[in-house]
Amino acid sequence: MASTQRIKKGDYDQDYREHRFGKLKPITFLKKDAEGLTWWRFLCDCGKEHDAPVSRVVRGDTRSCGCLVLKHGHLKGNDSTGTYRSWKAMLRRCNPDASDHPYYQERGIKVCERWQRSFAAFLEDMGEKPTPRHQVDRFPDAAGNYEPGNVRWATPKENSRNRCSSHYLEFNGERLTIVEWAERTGLLHTTISKRLQHGWSIEKALTTMPKEDGRRKRKVEPAA
Repeated sequence: MASTQRIKKGDYDQDYREHRFGKLKPITFLKKDAEGLTWWRFLCDCGKEHDAPVSRVVRGDTRSCGCLVLKHGHLKGNDSTGTYRSWKAMLRRCNPDASDHPYYQERGIKVCERWQRSFAAFLEDMGEKPTPRHQVDRFPDAAGNYEPGNVRWATPKENSRNRCSSHYLEFNGERLTIVEWAERTGLLHTTISKRLQHGWSIEKALTTMPKEDGRRKRKVEPAA
């Protein structure tokens, strides 16, 4: 597989020929259009060439020349199914060439190559999304990768419970789960989880009180 050095968000004026994005491999720079978009020509795994703004490809908005649309039927024009959107969101979270989700990148969480390169493979392994509310959840290993055998369709409640009960945080010399830290600090476990997902440090996530409490911080003391 081509190397994937980190690409900063918005840094699209560089050589992409050593990179791969989904089923697309950059082969040549084309132009910079009137809107400032940098266009490249890509070679799809199916053998067809495809021209596209590199920013859309890096973000994961474009993953093939269009052959995925013809095969699985989950994407027609701008209309996509919930299953397809969940797959796309999973790829964006773990994209090493984007900076939107440092929480996943810093922990080394990846999507297996089979699912990176093919929505059809993801659909074959996972099946249709049971309801619009279901989410892709890493289970039973919440710290593991997105891969067959470690992913399920889960309700938001199941997803949150899995993250909080399996994710340990070390602070002030203690190693506790998010649920345990929530009990210790008085914060909601969902608040701590969301803060970490948005790139907060552990200290800030555990010591910053909600504004409506009228307090900025609460000191977290180690257990006696």
